[in-house]
Amino acid sequence: MNRKKNVKKAPECPHCRSSTSVKYIGKRYAVYPAGCVAMISLPFAALHQAQQPVIYSCETCEKEFGVRSWIASMCQFILFVLLATIGLVILAVFFGF
Repeated sequence: MNRKKNVKKAPECPHCRSSTSVKYIGKRYAVYPAGCVAMISLPFAALHQAQQPVIYSCETCEKEFGVRSWIASMCQFILFVLLATIGLVILAVFFGF
């Protein structure tokens, strides 16, 4: 059986449009800071970590750029909705709406 491996293609650089010289760097924070987990609780910290983009570096123009997967975009949307809801509840409590 001759199976081809499912190799993920490197994304194209948004600055110079080159896709041949893109290098994978990873996420900015591979290990999440414990202080953030203590301040914003574990579920919010997990959502925050999941929504961060994967960082790539273009060797042609020497710039870094990030690419979010659809799961990371979904986590970013969920985090935005949760934080907006919490903010509106706090405003309602303070101003008595």
